[in-house]
Amino acid sequence: MEVTPKLSLEPSVSVNWIDLAEGSFTTELLRVRVNYALSPRMFVSALVLYNSDSSS
Repeated sequence: MEVTPKLSLEPSVSVNWIDLAEGSFTTELLRVRVNYALSPRMFVSALVLYNSDSSS
């Protein structure tokens, strides 16, 4: 998603349903990549993750 010509966001959600002999559980992974272009040849990028299973 382009917010401005220099700033873009790339959100993503992943949901996993896991069934094991020991039990079943669901985990969600949320991800956002932020890109900011300083010039046509230089940019800054950051990746932010959240994992519901470890709450981190």
